[in-house]
Amino acid sequence: ARLLDATDSEVDVATPLLDALTRGRWLELEGARIPVALNPPTVVAVECYGEPTAGSPLMPLAELKRAEADDVCYCYSLDGEACGTGAAFTPDDEAVGRTLTVEASVGDSCVTRDLGKVAPRWRRPEHDARVAAIGAPAGIRVATYNVLADAYRHTWDAGIHTHCEPRYTAASRRIPMAIDEVLSYAPSIVALQEVDPRWWERLWLPRLRAEGYDAALVLKSGAAQEGEAIAWRRGAWTPVESREIALSIGRADAAEREIAPPSAIAEFLAAHPSAAEAMRRIGTVAQLVVLEDKDGRRLCVANTHLFFAGRATHVRTIQAALIIEEASKLCDATGASLVVVGDLNAENHDAALRYLLDGGVAADDPDWYTGSTFSWGYASSRRARARAVDAFAAADGDLDAALDAMDAAQNG
Repeated sequence: ARLLDATDSEVDVATPLLDALTRGRWLELEGARIPVALNPPTVVAVECYGEPTAGSPLMPLAELKRAEADDVCYCYSLDGEACGTGAAFTPDDEAVGRTLTVEASVGDSCVTRDLGKVAPRWRRPEHDARVAAIGAPAGIRVATYNVLADAYRHTWDAGIHTHCEPRYTAASRRIPMAIDEVLSYAPSIVALQEVDPRWWERLWLPRLRAEGYDAALVLKSGAAQEGEAIAWRRGAWTPVESREIALSIGRADAAEREIAPPSAIAEFLAAHPSAAEAMRRIGTVAQLVVLEDKDGRRLCVANTHLFFAGRATHVRTIQAALIIEEASKLCDATGASLVVVGDLNAENHDAALRYLLDGGVAADDPDWYTGSTFSWGYASSRRARARAVDAFAAADGDLDAALDAMDAAQNG
């Protein structure tokens, strides 16, 4: 037997084994010529989330060893007939009912996966009518969407969305549909809330990049494992500067930098310990990105998901003020105009929204009183939510009794 290198020269038998296998390309053995590869690139598995559906792009994801994502070649077939290649594949209406297969390969290593039969395209007449009514973008179009983090699905199955079977809310089915919906509006900027990092890496980011967007994700403080993301069209915008801030005050493990509160907020928190406790414990963050278009115009996009608890109107108002405090400095430094987007968890009469629209909230505003009825532990944890649900159920349909019972459960 002889070990030959790339020039067909024999590797010296005295060469250490690892060096010999590194240099060797062929093994001649009893007249046969056998290729030699040391730790070759390997496709371990290929995953593809979402049901194959006419009109909806599929983006498979290969698990690799000793290879990069750009090294992978994807090939698609319908009932065994080759039908396409590339990182994404969109079945057409003629593919409905046929079995779609994807093969992922790197060099001599390949893995094939049966994706199932192609389903008819989703029928969404209300959505289609809304998209048609909005029409093509005439200026800067910003789409903001709370995509519902899969990390919170325990609350859906427990009572919020019990009208939906769990199979319909599964992330692998739901998120590809949400991506399609967001992109159908042809936005130049996208702001997302409640983004799971797992599904960001597997679904959102690959699809956004394929559609011509660059993007950034920031996670909330604590164990929630979800956050906000901003994406912008690569050909229309260039990122200039970005900042991430925690919208807590005094949290020891804040995921991002906290900012010093204005004196009015500091005085308010000093006088209201329950509000100060809430601000110490919340995990909310804000994401600020300054973008510049081809004409040199700059836009600062501030994206956030304000604290959810209904009675915490004061907390949301404080968080809105913190965003404006930081965004104003960033806009002054970069010459950008400001747009604030996100899920504000606010009704149109709430102080947080009025602060953003009017620039201030009076000291005697009713929402400061509403906020004073909130304390941490009321609808701020799974245990608190369970107490509230049990209390409501025990009231047997009597709304006044239910509210009294839930108030009592707050400190239970």
